Amino acid sequence: MQELKRGLDHKGHCILEMPSGTGKTITLLSLIIAYMKRYPDQYNKLVYCSRTVPEIEKVMSEMKRLIAYYEKELNEK
Repeated sequence: MQELKRGLDHKGHCILEMPSGTGKTITLLSLIIAYMKRYPDQYNKLVYCSRTVPEIEKVMSEMKRLIAYYEKELNEK
């Protein structure tokens, strides 16, 4: 998480490498959504690329769950 945050803070690039099933998607989306909510003028778009449609659908499902969490638990829109 620190390296991802450092990449965002410095407007640079970052590589996230972890074994399958360790939470890469949720980790990345959690950080990105938090940054987008904190800095809406700087981060207003997320471009996520993947090899297959099912992978993108999984990411969209995770993102919807995270946004619902923010809205419900943290009272944020």
